Amino acid sequence: MSATPFLSLSCPHCLTRVNLPVRRLRPGGCLPCPDCASAIFLDEQDPEIAQALVEARQMRAERRRERNALRDAWRDQGDRWRLPGGDRPMPDADIPDLLAGLDRLMGRLDQLLASPSR
Repeated sequence: MSATPFLSLSCPHCLTRVNLPVRRLRPGGCLPCPDCASAIFLDEQDPEIAQALVEARQMRAERRRERNALRDAWRDQGDRWRLPGGDRPMPDADIPDLLAGLDRLMGRLDQLLASPSR
C-alpha cells in the first residue's frame, strides 16, 4: 500500500499533465492546477476526468481493502498478535524488544524537543 496514490490528468486550460492525489478526486469537486492556477472542475461529462474518477474510486476501494486486511491481520487472536500476511504468531520475545526500541525513540524525541532550535 503506497503512502499517497496519485492520478495524472491534463489541465483543460494549460494542457499540462497534473498529478492529483486520489483521495481528493471526487465527482463535482474542484482542484487548482499547480501550473496555471486555474480551477480543474471534476465534471463527469469530460471522458478523461470521468475515467480518472472511476480509477480513483477503484484505488480508494483497493486501499480500503488493504487497510482492512492489515487491521484484521493485527487483531488479537487469542492473546497472540499475528504478523501481516501470515498465520505465524508474533514471538513473545519480540514484544519487549519493540517496547525498548520505542522507549529509546521517545527518549531521543524528548532530547530533540528540549534542544534549542536553530
